[in-house]
Amino acid sequence: MFSLYRDDSVISHLNNEGEVSGFSHDFYWLMSLADEHVRLTHGVFDPTVQILWETYRDYLIENPQASPEELKARMTEVRHLLGWDGIQLTPNRIRLAKPGQRITLNGIAQGFITDRVTDLMQQRGVDHALINMGEIRGLLPLGKAPWSLGIADPLDASQILKTLELGNQAMATSSSRGTYLSYEKSINHIFDPATSQSDERYLSVTVIAPTATQADALATAFSIMPIESIKNTLKQISKVSVWILDRDRQWIELS
Repeated sequence: MFSLYRDDSVISHLNNEGEVSGFSHDFYWLMSLADEHVRLTHGVFDPTVQILWETYRDYLIENPQASPEELKARMTEVRHLLGWDGIQLTPNRIRLAKPGQRITLNGIAQGFITDRVTDLMQQRGVDHALINMGEIRGLLPLGKAPWSLGIADPLDASQILKTLELGNQAMATSSSRGTYLSYEKSINHIFDPATSQSDERYLSVTVIAPTATQADALATAFSIMPIESIKNTLKQISKVSVWILDRDRQWIELS
């Protein structure tokens, strides 16, 4: 349903045809949650950045010796395909806003899957568990000690920099160091839709929120946003806490 690597997935059909119908309730639900977070973050969370991934991949295949400057210039050329505004979203039909536009749900789907698995476990009577389906969700009965979760050093994953407690909540961590798309590490997997580039603002961002879907989407968006913008976003929601490891390796805690 969410896979960009399967031609028969709903999202691949949407990207290839520009519109799709006959999809499941879960796909519409996730698209609606994506829409909610696009609006909450004023477009910083933007699934239409998929065109940047594909442009980078295709250009590098054709030009394996391309410089970072050439790659960034090429991605700037497709900026007109970015932007969620104009996407038509209904329970029966979804249509992209512009010909050639592409979307990815990778910045929210792992959290959504984690929440759905948690829902299924709760329906079967499970009330004490730590679920990890890409993002983490805790289930904790009254009187039980909270889960202890470590935030790994993005420069050395074998080292734990900070330990947080998790109750009936979810946690997601986003780091540009997780995946580099260029050999010289000038381009990472987190693209800023405002610039079409992937400049590193923080070493890592960890979010604890009521759901894994929300934690996942916000960790993605907050990795791009300046501190004041994150603070303004947090004023609009509740029960969300953020731990940011800045480039000087100092912690910033917000809630």
